[in-house]
Amino acid sequence: MNEETESLTLRSKIEKNVFWMAEVEIIIPFHGEHTKVTKLVEAIFNTVYSNKYLITLVDDASVNKSFVRQLQNAKIPGLRCFRLEEQKGFGAAVNHALKNPWRFPYEPNKKIKYVCILHSDSCPEDNYWLFEMGNSLEKLRLDGIKMVGSVTNNSTTNFKNLTKEKGSKKEDYILQQDEYLPMYSCLCNRELFNRIGLLKEFPYAGTEAREFAHRMKENNYLQAVCGKSWMFHEGKGTLKNLEKNKRIQKILRNAELEFEESIKKEEPSNINTTDSNSIIQEEIKYEM
Repeated sequence: MNEETESLTLRSKIEKNVFWMAEVEIIIPFHGEHTKVTKLVEAIFNTVYSNKYLITLVDDASVNKSFVRQLQNAKIPGLRCFRLEEQKGFGAAVNHALKNPWRFPYEPNKKIKYVCILHSDSCPEDNYWLFEMGNSLEKLRLDGIKMVGSVTNNSTTNFKNLTKEKGSKKEDYILQQDEYLPMYSCLCNRELFNRIGLLKEFPYAGTEAREFAHRMKENNYLQAVCGKSWMFHEGKGTLKNLEKNKRIQKILRNAELEFEESIKKEEPSNINTTDSNSIIQEEIKYEM
């Protein structure tokens, strides 16, 4: 093997393993859906061997308080649980975890570099879903990609490049101007939230992912989907129950209209970054 071939082989190995054993905090917000949350957590424990990770569950004021209490009492290694006393929606639940970052005990002064967000009605079915997302994020980083998602059976959007059948081949795809990751399964560097703020919170419900993607684009940060990471997603597991409530329907519609108006005016949207400075005071700054 000549020197040039050896160099290319080494580079190929590095590119394929760039995310190997990287540390990740997996954030799962939920309201009810306890059976699905249990299945999701078990699936993570049974599929992720490529990375060091910690799971943060955030209960968005479910009626049944005992579920979180039982998990807390079980003291499962690598799993922690928060409970919000007032239901504030997906954005607030994710933000609560981001404002209270978990640290590995061997590095108590360092926040975990990567954040993965999963919907409670998602479920991984292969061993490399997280690893492949991380590899794509790092390989596409210099192209401006700052958030990567999995392909799925059901993206709850009409974006055809987000969906594929399990086992079929698909290349990585950079999302275009009107496309966005719905956050059923996504990965980014924690520094992204330091740069552009947290998710918008209740009553801005149902369009948090779309608004966040728009804010990313305003800052010249792009999103992509990883063709090698596949995630089962039921879709609207919580929303389909909430949408039966007329008051909630009105809130969701008003949030959507607010977002649409902000786009038409071509003005920065009214971002809720309450207490976001608390996560910016980190001494260690990561490259994105």
